[in-house]
Amino acid sequence: MENKRNYVGPIILLVFLLILGFFVFSFYKTFTGNRDVSSERAFISSEYKKFTVLAPDYLMLVDGKIEAEEEVSKFKKSLESLYEASYGGDVDYLHRKGVNAINNFKAIVEKADGNEELAANAEYSELRGQIFTIFDDIAVAEKQYNETAKAFNDKIDKFPRNLFAKFLGWGKFGIINFE
Repeated sequence: MENKRNYVGPIILLVFLLILGFFVFSFYKTFTGNRDVSSERAFISSEYKKFTVLAPDYLMLVDGKIEAEEEVSKFKKSLESLYEASYGGDVDYLHRKGVNAINNFKAIVEKADGNEELAANAEYSELRGQIFTIFDDIAVAEKQYNETAKAFNDKIDKFPRNLFAKFLGWGKFGIINFE
């Protein structure tokens, strides 16, 4: 009698392992995509928090040296709203609160930059520079967040990632509106 090898079992096992690998890889990519978007959002929030910490120091430096009571009042209100928004919620909402606070802050800076005493103050210049560096970091991080969130949102619309996202209770991430 001839010895015939039966390849059906190993082929079925190989196909099963390939399908299982595909699902495991898809789960991994869904999980890491969600983590990446969440970490981008956390970074944006932390940068805004840095701003809310440094801004009062800036206000103390300019206090009494410029006439900007109305601007300072508006800024303090917007800073409180920004601080609250930085602890959760929609990233677009955080962005809108941030833009409002930054614009109010820039109105104060515009007046303070015209003051010769402040212009000669090294501490003022350093603090101003730190805050504007934070603004630059926020702008870059928000664009990166949008790219990462859009990529994740597109991926969870497709099989099998949509199953994993639904199973884990993950939805689409909000996108920052820059208008």
